[in-house]
Amino acid sequence: MAPGTGDKLRCRAEIVHKGSKTMVISGVAYRSDGKKVAFATGTFFIIQK
Repeated sequence: MAPGTGDKLRCRAEIVHKGSKTMVISGVAYRSDGKKVAFATGTFFIIQK
């Protein structure tokens, strides 16, 4: 989306959906001037130990 230039990156992740067997998580990364530089989503299986 944009180069990750600057002295710091700030990341934020959130659970979009949590079911009994899967969950969807999204994340966004911002550089120090507030510009969004990356976005990702992932689907994960929940495995009980």
